[in-house]
Amino acid sequence: MRRPLLLIAIFSLGIRFNLANATTIHVPADQPTIQAGIECSWFAPHQTIPVGYHPTGASAGDLNGDSDIDFAVANEGDGTISIIMNDGSNAFSVATTLAVGTTPTGTAMADFDRDGDLDIAVTNHGSGSITLLTNDGSGNFATTQLAAGANPYSPLWYDLDGDSLPELIFVNRWSGSVGVYENSPSGLLSPFIACSVGNGAIDAAVGDFDRDGWPDVAVANFDASQIAILRNSSGTLSLLATYAAPSNPSSITEADFDGDSILDLAVANNGASNVTILKGTGDCNFTYVDTLTAGLQVGGLAAGDIDKDGDIDLVCADFDMNTRTWTNVGGTLVNPPTTCDYGNTPGHILIDWDKDGDLDLAAALYDANSFTIRTNTLPCSCPCPCLADPQCDSATDVLDVVGTVNVDFRGVPPVSDPRCPRQRTDVDCSSVTDILDVVKMVDVAFRGGDPAVKFCNPCS
Repeated sequence: MRRPLLLIAIFSLGIRFNLANATTIHVPADQPTIQAGIECSWFAPHQTIPVGYHPTGASAGDLNGDSDIDFAVANEGDGTISIIMNDGSNAFSVATTLAVGTTPTGTAMADFDRDGDLDIAVTNHGSGSITLLTNDGSGNFATTQLAAGANPYSPLWYDLDGDSLPELIFVNRWSGSVGVYENSPSGLLSPFIACSVGNGAIDAAVGDFDRDGWPDVAVANFDASQIAILRNSSGTLSLLATYAAPSNPSSITEADFDGDSILDLAVANNGASNVTILKGTGDCNFTYVDTLTAGLQVGGLAAGDIDKDGDIDLVCADFDMNTRTWTNVGGTLVNPPTTCDYGNTPGHILIDWDKDGDLDLAAALYDANSFTIRTNTLPCSCPCPCLADPQCDSATDVLDVVGTVNVDFRGVPPVSDPRCPRQRTDVDCSSVTDILDVVKMVDVAFRGGDPAVKFCNPCS
């Protein structure tokens, strides 16, 4: 089983575990779904960089203080990590390759020592260790080896105890546990604290699932085919529940998919070739929502608003050379996904590396021994179904012109649609309805003007 890629989010003593009062909840294996997707060309190739042998887990952040996004890639096959630097013009190259441990699979960045620059943790499942790379601020690293038990995966940095210092969290597959290195002003405290969560713990996600201000932990247990939920109560982590997954969950991520301000979970099920969605209830519990069609040996998940419509979309990797993307329409992930051949990757990073305001994609290519960086070329979109159509009857006509005149000259309040940044009558996107909007509406309604030319893109 190859390690799925981690998409890293950085958040920031006395971490304790309590295993009492845990419950088990069944999750159905399948449900009917609906159809749609995006175009593969929307993630256009930018650059592919040779790295080490069989790259797997990667993370992104500014490693040398120049405000540009760099990458760290674990190379499973040769026990190294490749540090890929951005030269400031979005040209990337490997600046250094560092030896870490045997079979490194995951990386995570955070300023764990609070000196103003990002450091890196690398899980080495073959040597049962974590390599801590401490950054000097210029992208040069000192190496420290930490014990991590049997087969560590999925490094994450989160402040679990509210002291503004991020703890180092990881999972151990063979011991079926979550490990935590507490952080303190004097550094990470040894030994790490371990909590049993289930057989085959392979990936983890962190989020405030009960909205109490303390980050909780969700764990994918590959061998037990279950999801374990650890609740954080004022710095004490307790095993609250386990949820049966369809078969061999290999990756897990958290996001508010349905837009209710409560975190949900997406789980990639390697053995079932699907992704299950669990809706958060706001009290650290979850209910089953949907099963999404995926591919063989489904792996890493990444969530983000790819099309800038205000909804969280989902990307999944599998080992039959496919990247699958589910667009989110009004809180529903649309199935089946768009399937694109971007190469054999364990997973993806969604990050705006070119700083143009939308999420781009980057991924380690396992068989090609390289790292691909792609740019988001999706046409800017958002939910504005009634722009230039204040009557919202799917046509710009005399009633819409009258409606625009009423807003501009007679003080009638303008109307906006949920999550649309423009008024229905602001057809030139000037942020106000005025005479220019009336003129454009008249051109289209009475003179045969082309709406694509006369009306603006409301999301730009």
